[in-house]
Amino acid sequence: MDPDFLLQIVKIYLSFAPSEPQAQGQPQSPALVACSSILNPLIAGAPGLLDALFLFAKVKYLSGQVDGAKASCQECLEHDVSYGDAHLLMAKISLSESNFRNALQSLEIGLSYNFELMESPVYHYVQAC
Repeated sequence: MDPDFLLQIVKIYLSFAPSEPQAQGQPQSPALVACSSILNPLIAGAPGLLDALFLFAKVKYLSGQVDGAKASCQECLEHDVSYGDAHLLMAKISLSESNFRNALQSLEIGLSYNFELMESPVYHYVQAC
């Protein structure tokens, strides 16, 4: 099992997945199901692989499992607090819960570690809301 190869496959599947979270009651996208089936054993075998944890949080978020996405994102940030993409995803999760203060706080924390986050469209989207 080559983790880098599997992560590349997950990223390809995510390019075919919906870009916004699915509403409750909608059938789950086959691309997201495939991503979950790849990431579950990968995370079990390599729990410290941050890219896998982040992608798993993203898959959960897109699947409409906001609590699971938040937990996976928190776990990713516990391993590396400077992981910028996790801060952006956490901001999107907070925004989806209408928790604007936490969304801005996640952006500020992420920005304190990596100024390149300012160039991300997600950063500007959350700032605008």
